[in-house]
Amino acid sequence: MRRMMVTVAIAIVLFSTTVEHLCPATLAQTVRMAPDAPATLLDLNTATRDALKALPGMGSAYADRIIKGRPYKAKNQLTQRGILPSAAYEKIKNLVVARQ
Repeated sequence: MRRMMVTVAIAIVLFSTTVEHLCPATLAQTVRMAPDAPATLLDLNTATRDALKALPGMGSAYADRIIKGRPYKAKNQLTQRGILPSAAYEKIKNLVVARQ
């Protein structure tokens, strides 16, 4: 049993190394596109107007509405309160947070 576990572990290591060498661009793209891991989350309660406008799909009007609706206890309040339509919220939900 132990011998089989060691063989499987070695196979996993070899396979992952092979895949990494075969398609590093694909792996890098997969890591960059991970939806739950943006580099830094923008806090809806403290972000500047310009920072909000830099988000995908955000313009001056949406940025002003977000600022006017502060404070937020949760980011989904953007749609619950009618600040943003759901389509706009879907574009930014993984990029923002509502800290207290």
